[in-house]
Amino acid sequence: MKFSAKNFEINKTKNYIKTNNILFLTDGVNKNSNDWIYTEQTLKKINLKYRKVFNKTTRKALNGSVFQRTHNNVNGITFFIKPGVNEKKSLLKNNIVKDLKLLLFILLAIKLNNKAYSTNQLNKSNSLNYINNKSLIYQFSVVYLKHFNSRNLSK
Repeated sequence: MKFSAKNFEINKTKNYIKTNNILFLTDGVNKNSNDWIYTEQTLKKINLKYRKVFNKTTRKALNGSVFQRTHNNVNGITFFIKPGVNEKKSLLKNNIVKDLKLLLFILLAIKLNNKAYSTNQLNKSNSLNYINNKSLIYQFSVVYLKHFNSRNLSK
């Protein structure tokens, strides 16, 4: 295999996807340099790190990865945004989505521990904490089961 800049970028992007447990796949807007300086400063202030990749590179990197379903959503400059070292414990999805919208980033998907979730799947959850989300689903299933059984017993 010959060494080329495209192959290097694709491998670097694949490695970035594999090594990060929490990753936000966002679609960005092409900005001029003054606007981009403000965006970088704001990302640093809210303790988020990013990697900017382009259309074809992103599509090739996502083709054989966890984000294979979001492959069709990528239509331009794409950013992989990850939280800083100290932010992983207290992540609130609503705060992050709100901050990204203010910076004109459109959230496409979230990668959590080798699973990719689209924004439609995460609309109802407020937290990115796995244990809290599982307990919420468990509580819902218990209430639904009790309701279902009470309806069948009353007939």
